[in-house]
Amino acid sequence: MIIYQNKERYEVQTKFTYGWENVWRDENGNLEYFKTKKQAMKNLKDNVDDWNNDPNTTEKYSYDDYRVIYTNKNNNTWIVFKTFN
Repeated sequence: MIIYQNKERYEVQTKFTYGWENVWRDENGNLEYFKTKKQAMKNLKDNVDDWNNDPNTTEKYSYDDYRVIYTNKNNNTWIVFKTFN
């Protein structure tokens, strides 16, 4: 997993009934941030595809439930990217 601690960064957000939130965490419990949009999109795609291709999965993830945003550490959002649709 890639954690990028600089001021500007990309993050993957998950859609909830109350709105969007970054809940992606690394093995140490820290929120994940990415240096580039390409890294964030690849991580999102790999996660969704791995889950959906698991033979034990009973429910599928949808790309519509995720997005990548460009933000800073003060949670100011500048650009929201539609994911894969």
